[in-house]
Amino acid sequence: MTFKSEKTLLGCSVDGHAVESDIRNEDNEPTGLIAQHAYSIIDLLYVKTTKNRKGRYKLLRLRNPWGRKEWTGKWSDKSPELRANLEGVMREIKKLGEDEPFDPNDPENGDFLMSYRDWLTYFSNLYACIDFPD
Repeated sequence: MTFKSEKTLLGCSVDGHAVESDIRNEDNEPTGLIAQHAYSIIDLLYVKTTKNRKGRYKLLRLRNPWGRKEWTGKWSDKSPELRANLEGVMREIKKLGEDEPFDPNDPENGDFLMSYRDWLTYFSNLYACIDFPD
C-alpha cells in the first residue's frame, strides 16, 4: 500500500517546549514554523536539475491549516532556491491537477515547499490517517 494511491491523509508536527511557540534555526532566527502545531503534507515533488548530484531536488509541499505563518528557509516562497527553479517546480505542480493550485507569490496562504533534508531536521512527528475499508 502506498499512501498516495490510497489517498491517505498525512500530517506532521514539530516538537517544542511551548505550545504554538516559534521554532528558531541554529542562528536563533525564526523559521516560520510553529511548535506543537499540525501541518498537512500535500505532496512530494521531484524537481529536475543539473546542479544537484542526484539530478533532482526532493521537496515536500506542506500546508499550515491556519493559512498564515509559513516556512522561511530554503525553498520557501520568494527564496533564491525557489526562484531559480520555479519553472521546474510549476511543471511538477501542474502534473498534480487543477485542484492543487500553488502560488509562490502569496507568502501568507499557508502553502509552502521545503527540502526533504530540512523537513527531517525540523519535523519530529509524522501522522498517517488511514481509512480501513470494511
